[in-house]
Amino acid sequence: QLLLVRTSCPRYHQERQNVLNSSQVQQILTENKAEELYKFLQEQTGLEYKDPDDVQSLYSTLKAEEDFNLSLPEWTRGVYPDQLVPLTVFSYVLNAYNTQLQKLKA
Repeated sequence: QLLLVRTSCPRYHQERQNVLNSSQVQQILTENKAEELYKFLQEQTGLEYKDPDDVQSLYSTLKAEEDFNLSLPEWTRGVYPDQLVPLTVFSYVLNAYNTQLQKLKA
């Protein structure tokens, strides 16, 4: 069973962006101190972090490295996994956050 299938659908991407910009989602991101985390991750990795999908990508990479018994960078000890998990989970929740996204994703 697949957890996430990405297909190109302009309406879906627009609606998902609308959801990301909504006050409700912005409140959740604020509660999770997302902006602070994005800034820290950007400083440490040199990559841009702007939404939960970016955090999910990093989490998946670090998880894979950990599963292969690779050493993780020292800076990850303060954020992995505990601070990355909430936004990683939320990135999946966002894919079907409202009825419109659920219909478009089906």
